[in-house]
Amino acid sequence: MTYSLLTKRPVPSLRDYDINSKRGFLPEHDPLLSLQHPYNCWDDAARQLPDYILAGCARRQLNKLPLLHATNLTTDAELQRAYSLLSFLNHTYVWCEGELNPCHVLPANLAVPWMEVSKSLGCKPILTHSSVVMYNWRRLDAEGPLDLTNLAALNTFNGCMDEAWFYLVTVAIEALGGPALEAITDAMQAVNNLNAMIVAERMNTLADRIDQMTEIIVRMFEKCDAKVYYDDVRPYFGGWRGNPVLPNGMVYEGVSETPFYFAGGSAGQSSLIQSIDIALGVHHSPTNQCPMGADFLESPPVTDGESPSDVKQILAETPSVDSVCTYISTVREYMPRKHREFLEALMEAPSLHGFVQSPHGSADAKHGYNRAVLALENFRTKHIKIVATYIITPASKRAPSLASYRGTGGSSIMPFLKQVRSETREQLVTSNTEHS
Repeated sequence: MTYSLLTKRPVPSLRDYDINSKRGFLPEHDPLLSLQHPYNCWDDAARQLPDYILAGCARRQLNKLPLLHATNLTTDAELQRAYSLLSFLNHTYVWCEGELNPCHVLPANLAVPWMEVSKSLGCKPILTHSSVVMYNWRRLDAEGPLDLTNLAALNTFNGCMDEAWFYLVTVAIEALGGPALEAITDAMQAVNNLNAMIVAERMNTLADRIDQMTEIIVRMFEKCDAKVYYDDVRPYFGGWRGNPVLPNGMVYEGVSETPFYFAGGSAGQSSLIQSIDIALGVHHSPTNQCPMGADFLESPPVTDGESPSDVKQILAETPSVDSVCTYISTVREYMPRKHREFLEALMEAPSLHGFVQSPHGSADAKHGYNRAVLALENFRTKHIKIVATYIITPASKRAPSLASYRGTGGSSIMPFLKQVRSETREQLVTSNTEHS
């Protein structure tokens, strides 16, 4: 591989993109616990969602909320809190009667402010990784650490420990993002300065952080039961793009009579993992295996009166995500605006993969880089195990013939995840490209 060092390339500053050197993409300040009047009615409704769902009265109760415009929500913290709350309220409205019986029109009192808040943040008006993870936590001890010993979820759909743990494990992973991202930008600056020693040091730091993320992700099994997750939590994450039960999208009353098509929430919407991919030069090939939201919503279970062939026919008629793009690039549209812009800037930054192979690299730099690649591959292996446990196995018990047939974007999730893992390993720098 030829790597040009003739021109220094700009390295993005974390601060310019609302990224904290300690917390990464998590908000710099802890999320608000509630909004001021009159928006606190959304807080009150969100707190009661588990009761509404249990009583079977969610839509009736949510219809009573006033239509509030987001005009007076001016700070990032207020907008983030509102976005999280409205995501919970809207997705409850859609899915509270089961994943095979969604509503097709969101009422204006929920849809209008959701759209307004989303535009302000540069997000999509759909439940996202930001909704349920990034803006949905609090510290038990306000002065304590940002880890699983000191975190609680602000809101859940069902009020169960399993759901809260699902969110909090991911928050704890994101909380490691600051030092990881700082290591990346420091290493890139070192490339500009032709400093292989710093590149080696910072790549080893990145590898250590990814290893810590892996230690956290496997803790998912401790307090999140797969059956509870699959049956009682996962359905609420469903979106309305490539979803066979909502083939015509969703109408946002008071916004537009034309339906919108948005994919549901996915861990793939994490800016952190994509940042590491970009930094290591991991290339994801264009593919039509783009399971939009399939981390959370696989094929609908077969119920009485439906045979596997009936559902398979529905799936066969459901369009996939555009095959000309990759899932990885598509989900960026579901990230906050500034985080998307950071990823774009990072793509123009110095190439670590190119540097460690160049005459200016070193054995130590290559070793540190390879450590980071292998750490990321291992993280993805553990993630595949989680998807198998929480999605594939429960789905196979419901409808064996559909367990890995298609995800919500029109394809099987397992081949996609394994492809991403393989593409990660391909970035390893071999000995015959080493320069001391």
